[in-house]
Amino acid sequence: MTEGSHFKQHLAEKLSGRLQARSSVLAAWEGGSAANGTSDQYSDLDFNVLISGDVDAAFQVVEETLRDTAEITHIWHEPKSLWPDLTQKVYFLRDSPKHFFVDVTAFPESKPSILDEFMQTERHGTPVVFFDRTGRIRGCPIDKSALLQKQRARLREIVAAFPVYRTEVFKELDRGNSIDAFAFYQAGMLRPLIEVMGMIFRPHRFDFGLRYLKRSLPDDKYKTIEQFFFIERPSSLRSRAIAVDELFCEMLAEARRLTGSPSE
Repeated sequence: MTEGSHFKQHLAEKLSGRLQARSSVLAAWEGGSAANGTSDQYSDLDFNVLISGDVDAAFQVVEETLRDTAEITHIWHEPKSLWPDLTQKVYFLRDSPKHFFVDVTAFPESKPSILDEFMQTERHGTPVVFFDRTGRIRGCPIDKSALLQKQRARLREIVAAFPVYRTEVFKELDRGNSIDAFAFYQAGMLRPLIEVMGMIFRPHRFDFGLRYLKRSLPDDKYKTIEQFFFIERPSSLRSRAIAVDELFCEMLAEARRLTGSPSE
């Protein structure tokens, strides 16, 4: 076990012990790389709690516990843009291992559907449970029918929007606006391509954006995507956009076949 692993384990045990003493904290578990079985020397502590009461009081316990270990040098309170009902804070500690931080998320007991989403094993791994008064912190299989519906709906959106963004890329290149072209290229061509490829190569996580691509895509496909992202000069963007367009058409046909989506 590395120094970082020891530090992380010590903090997790200390946090779970303190929080278990509060009746309003119903469960505590670790997610992230620990749940996915991908931990390494740079992994953070992805610490989660299920709360029935005052969330601020629980975070006060978290911060007191962390300060007993080391000075908190920075706190980021996530602005709830993705999951409005969750409360998430990230803490950096002085003299902690390289790249380490503590990511604490509070799930409200009153929103069971959010908890259910994060218990899906194929998407989020198997939670490492510290304590659980509810019996709800356990990995569950994904709803394959709901996932397929989501993929089909997203595929329709992508197919409708892709020609627009493709046109914007080449329009801005012809105008000499390389930065504008690159913005449209990355957001409107490359990212949708990755979503479509996700439906083929990592269907349960097709909507994870750019995360985990290296371990999700075949090596040749990953290297191709890598080349699409790193463009040496503005004059190279046109040929890359053409190549993205060609690969998109190829991947779209396969994604339609796998999801049972009609050709249009």
